[in-house]
Amino acid sequence: YHKDKKNFAKKIVKYYKKINKITSKPYSALNGYYTQKYTIYNNKFAGLTFDKSVEHKAAKDTARKAIGIFNKAVSLRKKALSNTDIRKSELQKQAIESQKKSIKIMELAFGLYKKDAELTGAKKEVVNNKDTVKVVPEKKFVYKSNYKPETDKNLYKSKADIIIPKLKINKADKMLLKQLKEKESKTDAIKYDIENDYVKIEYLYNKVGTEKNKILKEKLKNEAANIEMKVFYKQIKTAQTYLSINESRYNIYERNFVNLRPKSESEKRKTGREYEKHARALFSNSKNLVMDAGFKSIKHKKYQRLQDALILRLSAIQEQENAYCTYLGLPVTKAGNNEQIISNPDIADTTNVNNGNGQSDSIITPGNKKKVVVNKSKFIYSGSFVYSVEQQKTAKLKPAKGIVFKIQTGFFKYNLSIADYAKFSPISYDTFKGSPHKRFFVGKYRTSEAADYALAEIRKKYKDAFIVAYKDGKKISSYSLGKKNLVKNSEYKKTKEKEMAILTGKVEDLEVVKIDEKTETQTDKDKNNTKYDDITLSKGIIYSVQIGLFSQPKTNEELKMLAPVFQEKTSKGIKYMVGKYDSYKKANAKKKEVAKSFEKAFITAYKNGKSINLKKAKELTKANVKKSKTEIFFAVQLGAYTLKLTEKEQAMFDKISKKYKIDIRKDKNGLTTYSVGKEKTYEAVKKLKIGLIKDGYKDGFITAYKDGIKISVSKAVKLSKKQGI
Repeated sequence: YHKDKKNFAKKIVKYYKKINKITSKPYSALNGYYTQKYTIYNNKFAGLTFDKSVEHKAAKDTARKAIGIFNKAVSLRKKALSNTDIRKSELQKQAIESQKKSIKIMELAFGLYKKDAELTGAKKEVVNNKDTVKVVPEKKFVYKSNYKPETDKNLYKSKADIIIPKLKINKADKMLLKQLKEKESKTDAIKYDIENDYVKIEYLYNKVGTEKNKILKEKLKNEAANIEMKVFYKQIKTAQTYLSINESRYNIYERNFVNLRPKSESEKRKTGREYEKHARALFSNSKNLVMDAGFKSIKHKKYQRLQDALILRLSAIQEQENAYCTYLGLPVTKAGNNEQIISNPDIADTTNVNNGNGQSDSIITPGNKKKVVVNKSKFIYSGSFVYSVEQQKTAKLKPAKGIVFKIQTGFFKYNLSIADYAKFSPISYDTFKGSPHKRFFVGKYRTSEAADYALAEIRKKYKDAFIVAYKDGKKISSYSLGKKNLVKNSEYKKTKEKEMAILTGKVEDLEVVKIDEKTETQTDKDKNNTKYDDITLSKGIIYSVQIGLFSQPKTNEELKMLAPVFQEKTSKGIKYMVGKYDSYKKANAKKKEVAKSFEKAFITAYKNGKSINLKKAKELTKANVKKSKTEIFFAVQLGAYTLKLTEKEQAMFDKISKKYKIDIRKDKNGLTTYSVGKEKTYEAVKKLKIGLIKDGYKDGFITAYKDGIKISVSKAVKLSKKQGI
């Protein structure tokens, strides 16, 4: 007994040593990641400037708490590394949890510092170690001037050439301004390169669509993706450079106010000081956005923050120049009302402005710059286009009469898929001169209920989507104004039912109902449509969902626009069914949908057009599945990759594909596998492998598949023997 007990204890220790060995690497990697993240946060927080506000005091207290928890994690980690017993793995786990907690608390500290409800979780109280501090947000600064950067058409027009000569700036600042101008022209050149890169990407993706060779197709995709990644980093780098340039300009202006500002109190001094105050507020917000961008790990979110920061920084310089113009007696820049700035083409919204032709003008900034004007980065609206389920070829968008609602999804370089948005068809978009981005809208709704439903569905994928209202083809100021203009009569009710029927129907089986622009009602042809396929003409065993037995024929509207509908005429009346399915499971899924409109719907079965009971249908289906012979084959796997192929790997596969056909498959783990051959016997695949070795490829190994799913080679050999292969 004692001997067994001793051996058992030894085994436990042995197993725990194995556990410690297995878990040490991942815990070490996690420790490195969280330590690095915490260090960045801590350094950023240490560099902030604090005032005496309640929020800043709470932020400091919260940061101290985070530091204490992180120090505890460090001591736990040291303790774990010095341990060799069964507690090592548990201590490492505790250390990681403490690190995660400290990072979350540090993020809360940043939220309190910035008065950001999103980061603080919209909490009104922050609990520190001793007491509870109520966080009362300070009132936002209200601009007293009429200046609004979001509507300023002159945002990228600098008055530096007029102002600088009138300032008594030192040699160092003069030299710096010259350097900034050179730096800006170099950055502009990178912008032109980005435009050319987008042309290349577009060309490669178009080629992918026409290429039939799988290897070449994959190669083109990889090439386009690599260029796209490089372009994104270029965009981030240029945004950071522009921010740096404009920060230096801001500081030069700020330093020289004292030389030009009137010393005695006057209306001119008072107005100029207001402009200065606005400029400082905008610049402060710009710095906060830049700091925010530093915490964004997702590239497009980082780029978005940097672009928004640049808009604010340029706005700050604009207000500084307004202050100088006030002191010098020059006209100040006022926001125009005929153009609008978009802060970021990937996510921003704009109010379209009519250009006199029933179309609208908008400006995307700071996308790409025009060569003619330095520091002017605009793109002008150039046209609107539409495509749909019925008309998949892109056509020019014609303005619709009356009130229409659309869902704006965002700005994208490539068209939205019709397959993904069939029930929201049509899809329309606006284009801009010189920009690869297009602003996309889905749907065209005459009723607010349908628009609200569509918005809820779209927001599952695009959280920032919103409803845009149009009147006679022109965008109106708000969705609520569009709703007020609706006339909710009997025709409106009918239109609502039709639009909701389309939205709640199944996308792949949906028969799109056209709405007449003048009457907003279904066409007479559609109303009287009672032609349905006869289910008795079907072959084999099928399952369908029966709606009911009716004495009179029914229209699409009466059948709640369900599709596809089949019928069977009997002596007692007409049976209406929805869908034809090869399994009970698929029919049952359809039944759940049909039951929303027809509670008493049930599943029925047919064999070669004749009705049979469900039990018999299930038995026959099961027997047919057993009869079908499974396909077993063997292949030589050359490699499996999660990332894109390197140039060396791609060159190797190109060489092999000249002699052998390469099959590319994706497994359940998301790995892309490259293999050669589809041999029925193990002996044949062995010969294939020997041939590959002779050709210089020695790393291949044999794999087996059953009905396209990977299985072990030994199991495949047994199954092939049973089948007599």
